[in-house]
Amino acid sequence: MKYLSLLFILSLISITWINFINIKIIEINNGYKLEKIIENICEGYVISYIFYIICIYYPEKNDRKFILPWISKKIEFIINGNNNLVEEILSSNNINNSNLIKLEYPNGASWKNYLKNINPKGKTNQKKMQLLIGGIKYNNVTKQSEIWSFYLMRNKENTNERINDLLSNSKYIDGNLLRILLEMKDSLFLKDNWGFNSNSFNKMDLSEFSLVFENYFKLIKNLSIYYNKIK
Repeated sequence: MKYLSLLFILSLISITWINFINIKIIEINNGYKLEKIIENICEGYVISYIFYIICIYYPEKNDRKFILPWISKKIEFIINGNNNLVEEILSSNNINNSNLIKLEYPNGASWKNYLKNINPKGKTNQKKMQLLIGGIKYNNVTKQSEIWSFYLMRNKENTNERINDLLSNSKYIDGNLLRILLEMKDSLFLKDNWGFNSNSFNKMDLSEFSLVFENYFKLIKNLSIYYNKIK
């Protein structure tokens, strides 16, 4: 936008110089014709710039004011949903989950150990939790247990849905967020009909997918860092 505005100013100066100043820019044969060509180009640019400002730039700027909170909320949903998954895995291993507040996710060796204790056909823990609905906090809500394979698939679907919502409005998001979302989209963790996201998956634990979990939650960490900068 800065360079477009600079060209607009230079065009106005050129038009003013050609029409109102006796000292001409060009003193060569056919100088008048060349000046007329320059004037026409500058006038065309000035008209295009004004059209862009009125019809594109300011409407998009106003739209961005309304859509940025929506983008922020979608990012928050993605982070919270995936953090809940990590908390569930740690809880199943009797591990304190306070490190998530500091954005410290398990490392490769820890992932492997924790995932050994996750049976895809087993159930998640039933526990008391805090629920946020419409800005109102409800304490000690019972989270019912569910099959791990279903929980993982549901988390994948919810995350993919929100990523797709954000990507459908990509003109309002910056390059850093776009890169993170595309890398998440390409992650094996969110791939349909692959590994633990497949209906035919029959392994007794998830330890062989420790690298997939580690790489995916590095992206969630990057997304959390991005979110903390913009909120």
